[in-house]
Amino acid sequence: MKITTTGSLGNIAKPVVEQLLAAGHDLTVVTSQADRQAAIEALGATAAVGSLSDAAFLTAAFTGAEAVFVMMPPSMGTAHLIQNIAAAGQACAQAVKAAGVPRVVLLSSVGADAAGGTGPIQGVHWVEQSLHQLSGVDVTALRSGFFYTNFLRDIPLIKSRGVFG
Repeated sequence: MKITTTGSLGNIAKPVVEQLLAAGHDLTVVTSQADRQAAIEALGATAAVGSLSDAAFLTAAFTGAEAVFVMMPPSMGTAHLIQNIAAAGQACAQAVKAAGVPRVVLLSSVGADAAGGTGPIQGVHWVEQSLHQLSGVDVTALRSGFFYTNFLRDIPLIKSRGVFG
């Protein structure tokens, strides 16, 4: 199966990429970081370097894919975080439609069913809405809780202040 994934080679996406490749799938991995291209290709996938907010780039990366795994990076810029996530979701939805992708799996979040009051998760709500509005596309939203790897970002705080925030 030809699959395109977003999330590059982060803590969540890399195991997904490795499992899909091990299962024999033809994989394109979207990354915003050109320095990850070699690592992606070393795994046996094709790297597509560009922005999740660029519908034209995503359309090219999604073209020919039978399925797309979509996830938003944990930080889409500190200013206008919710709007940036929602805009990237709209770009993904436009690209899915333009490329004729029949299947999308979205890594969403617990709380994404709510339109407000959830902080940055509200952005993922809008990503879900953008994808679910597509006609003829089978969309699955995986509403995950918290990942243990997220604790890694707190190590500097723990070491410097002796607290776990």
